[in-house]
Order: sequence, then C-alpha cells, then structure tokens
Amino acid sequence: MSDNPQIKALRPGRTVRISMPASVAFDLDSFQKGLEAVLERLDCPQCCSGYDLTFQLERAFVVNENFEVRGGLGIEGLDPDGEPALFGGVTATLPTQVGQDLGKLRETVGRIAERIGHPQCTSGFDLAFRQERDFIVDENLNIRVR
Repeated sequence: MSDNPQIKALRPGRTVRISMPASVAFDLDSFQKGLEAVLERLDCPQCCSGYDLTFQLERAFVVNENFEVRGGLGIEGLDPDGEPALFGGVTATLPTQVGQDLGKLRETVGRIAERIGHPQCTSGFDLAFRQERDFIVDENLNIRVR
C-alpha cells in the first residue's frame, strides 16, 4: 500500500465513481486501459478487491467564457442519473477470484460488451462492478456465496 494521502483518503468508502468521455467508453481497448489506470491510482494495479467501481459516461461539463468545453471533474456532488442499474446501466457482481485478477477483469468487460450487443465497446452504458458480499451460513457454520 502507498503512503500517498490521496489514496488513503479513498479507502474509507467502498464505491469509486469514474467518469469517462465517450472516446474512452465507446472503445473496448481504451475502456480496459482506463480500468487499469484507475486500479493503478487506487494503489492496487492488479485487482479491484475492496472497491465497488462505477464507470459512468461523462455527463458533467464546464463551459468557459470562450465557449471551451471541458469535463466537469471539479464539480462535486453531480450524479445526474443515480445508480447505473436503475437508469439503463449494467451492474456486475464479482466473486473474489475475478475482482483480484486484472486479466479476468479485462475479460469481464469484454464479455459484458458482447452481451450488450457491442463487442468492441461498452456502448454508453454505465458499468458498475460490485464486490460479492452476500454469504449464506448453514447450521454447521459452513459459508457459501449466494
């Protein structure tokens, strides 16, 4: 783990929201590279264990007095659509073995792209990765994932 205070500040919450422009979201290779960049920033370049990742198409913009448009990354609290799954997005619940393996995460994104009908891009869908956390305990205290 890093001693970087920016990274430590991210640790208390489990959900990390990532806004990306269409040029990244609509190209599978770019999306996967963006995923890798986020994991690197979270100081865990090979997995996303411990985090729920929500990728959203960039929807907040800032226009300056010269009519130049930039992404609104500095705009706090903007979440125009709420939870992705409620507004046409895709939520994938990841077992530990997938969340802890960058190769499997990349393959998961590719397979989801195929399932939504666009094998080379995520087609503007917000994509949320949730860590599997629902366990079933039987009377013998055996634990299995639901």
